Amino acid sequence: MRDDGRSVAISQIERIGLLVILLLLVMSGCTRESDPNQPGSDDDRGAADEIVVVTVNAHQFKLEKNRLRTLAEALGDTLTDRPPDVILLQEIESDGVIALARLLGTIFPGTDFEPTGPQDRHVKSKAIVNVSANQATEFKVWTDACDERNRYLALGLVRREGKTRYTVAGVHIPWDAGSDCRVSNASLIKETVDEWDGTVTVVGGDFNQRAVEEMRECDVAESSEPLPWWTEMTSDEESGAFRDAVKIDAQRSGESVGEHWTYEGIGPTTLCDGTEEYRRNRIDYVFVRGADVLEAGADHPGWAGKDPGTYRCQVTADCRYSDHRFVWARLGI
Repeated sequence: MRDDGRSVAISQIERIGLLVILLLLVMSGCTRESDPNQPGSDDDRGAADEIVVVTVNAHQFKLEKNRLRTLAEALGDTLTDRPPDVILLQEIESDGVIALARLLGTIFPGTDFEPTGPQDRHVKSKAIVNVSANQATEFKVWTDACDERNRYLALGLVRREGKTRYTVAGVHIPWDAGSDCRVSNASLIKETVDEWDGTVTVVGGDFNQRAVEEMRECDVAESSEPLPWWTEMTSDEESGAFRDAVKIDAQRSGESVGEHWTYEGIGPTTLCDGTEEYRRNRIDYVFVRGADVLEAGADHPGWAGKDPGTYRCQVTADCRYSDHRFVWARLGI
């Protein structure tokens, strides 16, 4: 009887222990559900939310719907599995921005795109926003550090789901800007976006210059000395340095960042290795601060053939949407 009594006592203790464990598990689950900041929660928007930002020099001084349609289709073929959230556009008039926004609505069914911010020709980088997923709350226009004819655009946005706030700014630095003006513009870009309270900031556009001293054909890895403007853009640890999204992703994957070139010259020239060829360089960028670079790159292969001076299509007007390839970045915010 003593042994039986002991067995009963142990059984009761085990039952109580199991009940306590189940109660703790239930309480733990309730605590996690009620606190969206708990790691691993389905409501942890800071870790789970993403945006896709694209910049493209569209080269649409006069509206050409066939080339715009080719651009829209290329944006639909981007390696990301989601529509763009913001598209920054250079060298395009307001009618082209409106036409491209409509075309994107057909490329991405169920998604609405709208031109956002000023559309006058003095604003050298315009924007289209995916308003199905984002709301533009404010915008800011500022003037180039050296050329008062050129103005640039910054947008304050908020995600409709998760309510994450972020800033996207677009620029188009003149091709003939001197080194001092480029450095001044990089400083001015950072000062302008720093005026807005937000931790996630994206700056994109046509900077019209490579990042390093050597030309691409002699430095595909971009390992030579950085040019002063790029150094200025990616410095300033106190406010959080901007990172070159494409370079970050290329280095992580072991690719040569120069393979993500964005502009090919209009005719053969003498390259730094002495050969005569069409020069390709990376002059369009997406810079990121306060966000994780999940993927980034230039449109590939885009309109370009493997060899410079060749194209994927027989009729250039039907397949070359610009003399640039666009740059895209998928970011975790």
